[in-house]
Amino acid sequence: MKAKMLCVTALILGLLFISVHHLGYPLGYDLFTGVGIPPLITAGNTTYHLSTIIGSLLLIIGVYGTARLFEARYPKIMSRLIIGCIAYILVFPWVSGQIVSLVKYNTSGLSSVAYSTKDSECRYQTIESRLVADCMLNIYNYGNEHQITIRPVDIGFGRDHVTLEPKEITVEPHRRSLVPVRFQSVNLVDVEGRGMKKHPAVEIGLHDHWKVYRYPG
Repeated sequence: MKAKMLCVTALILGLLFISVHHLGYPLGYDLFTGVGIPPLITAGNTTYHLSTIIGSLLLIIGVYGTARLFEARYPKIMSRLIIGCIAYILVFPWVSGQIVSLVKYNTSGLSSVAYSTKDSECRYQTIESRLVADCMLNIYNYGNEHQITIRPVDIGFGRDHVTLEPKEITVEPHRRSLVPVRFQSVNLVDVEGRGMKKHPAVEIGLHDHWKVYRYPG
């Protein structure tokens, strides 16, 4: 009985750790952060998701162990478990988005909005000694807010640290929107150039509260 519980627990935890939710990164990142465990480890220039590594190991152990324990009674359990896990991983982003939208439907304030680096990008160039960034930003507005203030952060350009002016944008309540926004640097830049940044980090402000969203990877 104890072995069955351990295998099933490993299976469930493994699925939770590796499942990617609607904001585009593993749920394990939030779970590890919530209990104070660093979810990322860096080796050289490579960053690894600790939650995904542990989750993958737990999932393998859970599927194999559960199948071995129940295969005498259910000969096809291994294939059913694999199909079930794949189906769960595929539908989890949609399910998580629906649950969060339902829970936060009548909320307001900073907790009622979120930003996803998934599908977000900024194309930048220098115009008259200022950096101009044309961005497409993936905004989730779960609640009742109509406007937020936003700006990309941590944009390094040449030798300069560039600060972009925040912009106030309109967001529809209860919707996910890809919002086009143009930003301009506060400070002058001394080099010419252009480029693109995928998964830009942004800072969102609402009612004098601010939060930074970064791609966890």
